[in-house]
Amino acid sequence: MKKFGAIIISLIILAMFILIAWWLYRNFHTTPMLVGNLLIILTGVLISYTAYSRLSLLSDDVEILSEEDYPEIEEGLIYASVDDFANKHEKVKGTLFIAGLDITEKELNLVDVSYKKLTDEITFKFSPSTSIKLKGVATIAVGDHQFLVYGFEEGVVRQNGVHRLTWLDNKLQISTKNKDVRKIKIPAKMPTIAFNWPSSH
Repeated sequence: MKKFGAIIISLIILAMFILIAWWLYRNFHTTPMLVGNLLIILTGVLISYTAYSRLSLLSDDVEILSEEDYPEIEEGLIYASVDDFANKHEKVKGTLFIAGLDITEKELNLVDVSYKKLTDEITFKFSPSTSIKLKGVATIAVGDHQFLVYGFEEGVVRQNGVHRLTWLDNKLQISTKNKDVRKIKIPAKMPTIAFNWPSSH
């Protein structure tokens, strides 16, 4: 029902721009005004689409993350294939960030990374008792003191329960047993998962 309201509001905005364009052309029959009317209508389409996108996000109970929620992202990251990363990873101690999840362990040891090419699944194992299994990861961004995972098809995080991650309409959907499904909107160009370790590992 809330999405229906977002559609109505965006249509009202578009109708206002169309009425302005119609009134201008009715009173000024010139070719430049016709071109101006096309620009006015195009502007109306863009504004109404933006209004619909923002209102539908608000009506969907989507949690919107900001860049301030993230750990600092290194510059000069190198993008490695999943297979290469799994074969060359280092066993380090650091902090784990997963968008939309509260990681209770402050420090984790990365003990193993394995990749199954047949099923296109990469698994990260941490100590104590934390694991992440992701399917459909294209590349992993690697820096001097962190690695980042951006997109994937689906994933499972095991820490204090099982959390299932899936993507739906550019939103990360997190479902946990016995809890409601949450939807997370991630800022543009920000990762879903980040693991950071100090320089003196």
